[in-house]
Amino acid sequence: MHRTAITIGDRRMMTADTGRGPAPAVRWLEGPHTALVHRSGHAGDERVGAWMDRELSQGRQLFYKHTEPDPEVRHRLTALLGGDVLASGQVSLIEAARCHAETAGQPAALRSWHLALIEQARDAGHRGVAIVCDGTALRTITPDPAAMLEHELDLTRLAASNPLTVLCYYDTSTETPTTLQQVVGAHTALDDIGFAARRDPEALTISGEIDISNADRFGAVLRAAIDHGTRTVEISEVRHLAAAGCHVVLDALPRLRAAGQTLVLLRPGDSVRQILDIAGLGETENVVISA
Repeated sequence: MHRTAITIGDRRMMTADTGRGPAPAVRWLEGPHTALVHRSGHAGDERVGAWMDRELSQGRQLFYKHTEPDPEVRHRLTALLGGDVLASGQVSLIEAARCHAETAGQPAALRSWHLALIEQARDAGHRGVAIVCDGTALRTITPDPAAMLEHELDLTRLAASNPLTVLCYYDTSTETPTTLQQVVGAHTALDDIGFAARRDPEALTISGEIDISNADRFGAVLRAAIDHGTRTVEISEVRHLAAAGCHVVLDALPRLRAAGQTLVLLRPGDSVRQILDIAGLGETENVVISA
């Protein structure tokens, strides 16, 4: 096994480049507003299909925002859910271009539009609303990046106070790293390639493996959690934490230090605890590693 030395502060960590073998599946940490980051292929489709199936089973009306031609999206939904789900009335299609035309992509108008959608679904006897939207549809609805981010934050606020769940899925082949960093922090949960995260009032829960390929998105999630007042990170299900992940934690500390606050890293496994100690996080001001 080849190992590479990486310096963090004045310490050197030895990180394995190969040899850990295929990673086991990561437990999906869902929330009212979840971001799914995936590579093109069946894995992302399976996640989306499972999410939609569960939301339908709980009595919610499902709205699928899309940019595809009608026959293609109908075929896609049939493949994901089986049968002609549109005929049941529990699944409805929303053309992203029409949504943009009705709201001009403005966050305030989109907020009112979604509230009307929730009221309409409840009047029809549904227990709530579930919305699925991919990055392409989202950019069609809100072409302006700042408006898109504000809209994502609005969806988080709406989902916190209304019978609404939202799944936004982003393909790494069509989204820029900068866009992904911006949007994942706006969600309360993230199902990423290799790791998952969920932000609750009590803690930020992380599972899976943090490495150089996803550390930037882990950083975005951690910063968002800190900005929302979270001071505890539950890491008992983190199987691997690379040097890049340790850098992310260190980079998040100045804002806590300035406020005289502490970040608690809760219940690390033995191997992750060893990495934290090597990185010096156990001796770092404003960090507590708790068993």
